[in-house]
Amino acid sequence: MKKIIPAIDLYNGNVVRLYQGDFQIIHTYSNNPIGLLKQFLNQGVEQIHVINLNGTKSGEFFKSSNYKVILALIEESNRYGCK
Repeated sequence: MKKIIPAIDLYNGNVVRLYQGDFQIIHTYSNNPIGLLKQFLNQGVEQIHVINLNGTKSGEFFKSSNYKVILALIEESNRYGCK
């Protein structure tokens, strides 16, 4: 069986998509990544792929502006019993 894993791409704390990987063409979907995570979890999603675009661009994962957001996403998913 095939499995679909939704993704949350983070850039400057927002959920975004880049057009063909171009940081100059960004579509912002939400400024509330925790809210989007909750929507996914409430629908029964078991895995979510989180992409730190700031960390990817700078090469500094732990110093990126998204690091605290990612920690909050992990904390929230733990409240739902995710591992």
